[in-house]
Amino acid sequence: MAEQSLSSVFLSASVPDPERDAKYYKTGNVVYIREAVRAVAEGVLPRARLVFGGHPAITPFIRAAARNVGHEDRVKVFQTRYFGGPDATELGELSDVVWTDAIEGDCDGSLLVMRDAMLDDDTIVAGVFIGGMEGVEDEFDLFRKRHRDRPALPIPTTGAAALALFEAHDLRLDPDLTEALAEDIVYDALVQRWLCPLLTPPERTERPHLLA
Repeated sequence: MAEQSLSSVFLSASVPDPERDAKYYKTGNVVYIREAVRAVAEGVLPRARLVFGGHPAITPFIRAAARNVGHEDRVKVFQTRYFGGPDATELGELSDVVWTDAIEGDCDGSLLVMRDAMLDDDTIVAGVFIGGMEGVEDEFDLFRKRHRDRPALPIPTTGAAALALFEAHDLRLDPDLTEALAEDIVYDALVQRWLCPLLTPPERTERPHLLA
């Protein structure tokens, strides 16, 4: 399979900060967040690219998962220069890093520049949303605007923003998938059953329809 023909999955994830909004922290499950991130990365990368915005609590787990399956080259990390330059310790072997310009004195604007660039990708076949805070909610909204015909999959068992998104939105998903997202904490099985079938080789033109 030609690397340039690979599909991509967008991942939005973070670990809630106890010093910020308590509504995220009180429902967030750090163990489940990390396990879900690992399962998505290890399930996706042998078949497709993984696109995400670098986060100090998440990037090391994606880096480790990518190393486990031998596909560090298929991880595409976006970072905004608002928070400074490259962090070699955090990024490690991940070499496909896109740095977006900062807007001086404007954190939200700088993040929007990064997110616009990150989601300007026609190869994205699905978005997965894990744990998180306001940023995950913002990326969910932007994903649904930019990729209306692609499934947006918050994993509510990880709590925090993902739980809030699952409860607040009509996700327009297959009912069986909705039930699986709500109940399943065996994340490897969830990824293999529902996400991996979307990652078909380029010579196949039909993908399963997860939207109801």
